Amino acid sequence: MRSSPRGILSVENGKFAAVLEAQAEDWIAAGDGPVMMSGMIGSRQGWLEVPYAACPAGFEEIATGMRKVTWDGGTAWIAPGLSCHDEAGVPDVMRGEEVQILGVLDRLGPGAHTVCLPGTHSKWVEVTDGRIMRFTTHMTGEAFAVFKAHSILGRMMKDDASDLAAFLLDAYEGALLRARTVDPAG
Repeated sequence: MRSSPRGILSVENGKFAAVLEAQAEDWIAAGDGPVMMSGMIGSRQGWLEVPYAACPAGFEEIATGMRKVTWDGGTAWIAPGLSCHDEAGVPDVMRGEEVQILGVLDRLGPGAHTVCLPGTHSKWVEVTDGRIMRFTTHMTGEAFAVFKAHSILGRMMKDDASDLAAFLLDAYEGALLRARTVDPAG
């Protein structure tokens, strides 16, 4: 796996193939396997707009939604992203996170699970028996950045090193709380 800070907004004149080749030319030339991409590369502003797959979705729905792009140097596939609606009918979408979740399904095992993907737009994802049932997006990371940079609260914050032990303890206690509040019988 490789990543790059070259997001879709930094690609001049839609030259996505050139950026991909600059990042993975050796892999493409060696034919080490298919090139799979996810995230905003499949958005309207990306290489090819790939329609969202609807939840609930698992490997089959995501694979069915994949779209192929070709250029002189090869072929690549773009994942579709997912969409769902909350109880009030409000739509929500993700692009890229669905692939991260597919990567941990074997560790989750059967049953119902909640997966948190922290970030600028954090996702809380309900997974049941290897399928993404629904999710919600929360702008916690973006709100924190705005408060830190543009509020009186930010003046009191320090840029200290992360406290991994505190994070793990909080995550563990949160998992215990959820385990106590979830009825396994459904």
